[in-house]
Amino acid sequence: MFDVNHFKRSVKDWIRVNPQGTLVDLRDYCDEIVPPQSYAANQWLIDQTLSWYRHVLERREMEAGGAAEEDGDD
Repeated sequence: MFDVNHFKRSVKDWIRVNPQGTLVDLRDYCDEIVPPQSYAANQWLIDQTLSWYRHVLERREMEAGGAAEEDGDD
């Protein structure tokens, strides 16, 4: 049986270990950890995870841009 909580922990660990990971990298990882027999039933979870990670990447980009602007003000 597919364990959603294990999936979420695994994704968080992957993000910690792969701080420069892309959305495609995470999709590949999710495809690997969801068993084929559970994939269709849990596609929503993968989509939700990728949407959340897209937001995380956008926020990181905005924060990095703000830090670069502050460095340029000196």
